[in-house]
Order: sequence, then C-alpha cells, then structure tokens
Amino acid sequence: MQNEDPKQADGLFDLLRRSLRIAILENPLATWDQELTRSLFCKIVALKRSGYGSEHNEGVMPLDASDFFGTHLMVCKESSSGELVPIIAYKSVTLERCDHYRMTFPALTVLQTSRSDASRLLELMERSRKEGFGLSYDSSWTMDVDTRKDRANSASYRSLVTTIGVTYHLQKGLDQWLAAGIKRFKTDAYFSWMGGVPIGSEFKFFGLYDDPAAMIHVPHTSEAALKVAEANADLWERRLVISG
Repeated sequence: MQNEDPKQADGLFDLLRRSLRIAILENPLATWDQELTRSLFCKIVALKRSGYGSEHNEGVMPLDASDFFGTHLMVCKESSSGELVPIIAYKSVTLERCDHYRMTFPALTVLQTSRSDASRLLELMERSRKEGFGLSYDSSWTMDVDTRKDRANSASYRSLVTTIGVTYHLQKGLDQWLAAGIKRFKTDAYFSWMGGVPIGSEFKFFGLYDDPAAMIHVPHTSEAALKVAEANADLWERRLVISG
C-alpha cells in the first residue's frame, strides 16, 4: 500500500467515481434511533465478518465494544435509489472518547494483550491528555471480497482509503494517530509512507493469532499522502456524515 502516485488517484474512471460515496458514521450509540445508523452499522458488521473471514483465522473477532462508540469511515457503493453498501471500512477511536466512556484505549489493549512494552504509548497518551492534542487509534481495515479481487482498480481504491484517513484526521483536529501495521499485509510500510514511525518494537498481535506487527505512530502526515488526498477532494466534499 505504499508509494501511491496522485495521478493514480486522478485515474479513477468516471463510472467508478459516480457509483462511490464516502460515508462516516460517528458514535453509533448517539444516533441509534436513526434507521440509517442501524442499517449502516449492520452492513459494516456483515462486511467485517466476510472480510475478516477471508483473511484471518476463524477465531479472530471482527468487532469489539469500541465499534459502538468509535467512528466508522467507509467507501460505499451508492445505488440509483440512494442505498449505501459499504465495500471498504475501518474504524477510528479517539483517546478522548475512550476516557469519556471509561474504556481502555484500543492501542493499549493491543500491546498489553500481546505482552509488548507499552511504556512509550502510555507516555504519548498522557501527553495528549495534558497538552490537549487529539490522538486516535485506527483499526479494523476490511474490504469486500469482490472489491479485493478487482486488481485493475486496486490503486484507485487505496487512494480513497488514503484520502479518508488524511482528511478525516486533519479536519477533526486529530493531530496524531496510531495504527497496528501488520507485516503480512505490509500495512506497516503503508503507515510509514503516510508519515508514521514505529513506537516500540515488533510484536506478535495476540488478537490476530500472533501475526507479526508493529505499532505505528503518525505524528505528521507525509507530503505524498497529502497529495493523494487533494486529488480526491471532490469525493470527500460530497461525503455523508451521520453524527449525534
């Protein structure tokens, strides 16, 4: 997922662009009374179930408690009637919201259950609380099986994921964020391309049946990632946001 070219982002052909829409579902608990929230949430669960099932051991859980209060960022196919079907999704959970709900920050859970040194992460979390800068943990990347097989447009789909990640963090004031880079999927290289650096040593991700991983800290977005996001600004501008 590294070395993206903004020209590839511009290369999304017209029919693909017309059928796709970015959707953001913030804190589903806050808008659970809305039918659209419940519908999208169930579709996200179905996507994760099929997506995780095709890539991970059957014992890997595709969701956890943070799915109910985190922010779900999606690329959806939009039908002529306006129905949205997520084909790519991931989750961003802020330290601030975890503190609000008295839940453990997921990045810390990952390191602690994997028996990896979390001292640098704990220092970063305390700095965030004291200095007031936004901090999130992004995880649960998954893709529809048919979309994953669409090799001809894989670079275009990756550029959309980059666009969402870059622009969402910037506009939400999440100055710094974290993600677990999984060696098998080369997402550690992708997050490094986005401006990330490892925080601590490589570890075996307990929740993913000991997949080798590295906790990546992104303190600043790289120029290359910013250029990709700029190339898809029009798709971001017509995003759908559901928030309480």
